[in-house]
Amino acid sequence: MEVNWPRSWRAYFCWLGCFFLMFNSWGLVNAYGTFASYYMGHTLKGQAGGQLSLNLIGSTQSFLVLLFSGPVGRLLDAGHFRVVIGTGAFLVPFGLMMLSIAVPSGAGAKGNYAFIWLTQGLTTGLGMACYFVTSSQVAATWFPRRKGLAVGFVACGASVAGVIYPVMIRYITALIGFNNAVRCVAAVAAGTGFFSFVFATPDPHHEHPQPQSYRKLKTWIDTAAFKNTAFCWYMVSISFLFFGFYPVFFNLEEWAATRNFGYRDGLGAAENQGPPRPSGREDPIQTFWLLSIMNGSSTCGRLIMAFLSDSFGPLNMHIATTLISALLILLFWTFAASTTHAIAFCVLFGAFSGAVIGLPPAGVANILANNFARIALSRTVSTSRAPSLHLNHAATAADDDTLAALPTTLPPATLQNLRQVAMADDLGPSFDPHTRLGQWVGMMYSGAAVPALAGPVIAGALIQHYRDYITVQMWSGACLVLSAACMGVARYHLPSRGGLRWNERTMSFLPWRAQSEREHAEERKDRNRSSPVPQHPKGAIFAHSIAQFREARLLDVVIVAIQDGGSYIDTGDGAL
Repeated sequence: MEVNWPRSWRAYFCWLGCFFLMFNSWGLVNAYGTFASYYMGHTLKGQAGGQLSLNLIGSTQSFLVLLFSGPVGRLLDAGHFRVVIGTGAFLVPFGLMMLSIAVPSGAGAKGNYAFIWLTQGLTTGLGMACYFVTSSQVAATWFPRRKGLAVGFVACGASVAGVIYPVMIRYITALIGFNNAVRCVAAVAAGTGFFSFVFATPDPHHEHPQPQSYRKLKTWIDTAAFKNTAFCWYMVSISFLFFGFYPVFFNLEEWAATRNFGYRDGLGAAENQGPPRPSGREDPIQTFWLLSIMNGSSTCGRLIMAFLSDSFGPLNMHIATTLISALLILLFWTFAASTTHAIAFCVLFGAFSGAVIGLPPAGVANILANNFARIALSRTVSTSRAPSLHLNHAATAADDDTLAALPTTLPPATLQNLRQVAMADDLGPSFDPHTRLGQWVGMMYSGAAVPALAGPVIAGALIQHYRDYITVQMWSGACLVLSAACMGVARYHLPSRGGLRWNERTMSFLPWRAQSEREHAEERKDRNRSSPVPQHPKGAIFAHSIAQFREARLLDVVIVAIQDGGSYIDTGDGAL
């Protein structure tokens, strides 16, 4: 029996190490708005491109993190976590150190955009790509019964870094300059990266299937994922999500400065420039605080929503939080008219957006587990009256009659659907959702790489063309609405934990045969006389499939088994 919480200290040190991996991947992306604010006021002030070129640096990081998620996930599934984490532990601090050299330290000196893009966008982005999928996948191996909460805690690393890094940059820049502030960030990334390299290791009992050849395409792309309708729609929803999500973070500080809700004193503004005074009654705040408030609120949202996802389902929670975040952008951010409104938006949007960006790995785990339950159920049903594990394509009419006559509460249409699933089953007898989690998560994120690159760039182009941030607000809100709609379609196609779809599960508890138990027994006797059923030793009930159901706690389905040549019902309570 699985325990809810692991008892080994290694699990919790690994949990913290995975937290630091997320801290130095999406955490640096969340903090990029503060870097961009400094570039706008100092290093790249007045250079061509404006907001569009600044957004390209941050979107390059997002693009690389997502693009390499698929290959990284496959390498992790094969057990190469040391190589992956070690590569990131070198590239992230190295890229930041090179950034501190690439940015000129003289007052009023202009920097080279290409050098900043190469160091912060490309080099650091490649290192962050090694961290992202690793953080959630490695932690999930230790917490099979608490995946939502485990991944949610790890995801908090991004929001905590989004609070710490902007504050570090702001105050250290004021004391010893921007270059030294970046070196301090690099030192923090190096120390936390070393901790992760030592302790972020998966559960030793976790299987790592080795591919036959790394040169084959199927090693890197699991084609079975694209046969899963729920996964395909979820993948589309994540693409729309990244189209509109990060433009909010990248443009928040500039929006606040433009509307006089905030100022860039000492960071993005010229030296000794005081805060502007708006016509209203409220004084503005320093813009970096808005980003820090949003990320701080995101920490609470990620933990609370992740905890609730274990009870209400990750996909259900993801749909709700994405829709609420979209409404906050369209209705709250758009009509914000004061500093108080701006702060309130940051608090509310941060709380819900933390779950929006943190729940996708748990959502894929939800899809994988429920898909596995459906396959296991189809295998059990298809083998309930035959010695073979699979119902092959040469099934005869007698097989159909036998299957239709099973004394089960599932209606005939559901049985036929499950038989079709079994016939199309090409996953092999040892299919385990845990061994494919990293690859499916990576494939989902790799599909969102181009939207993550294009979304902030499109937002920057809209700002430059229309000179108004209402364009970003409408763009981000519309993209999140489309994302929530696609998640709803994915949820429609998702089976339950018992392997049945929503309409099948509704029908499965309705009696579709009116015979009494005596009539069932007489039918079984007649059927056994006319066509003897292969005899099995007592207790041989296809234990592999049954044990998988019990291990997954699939108690809301009825399992058909064979014992002593007769059909029996396993209600999930351990007694036949």
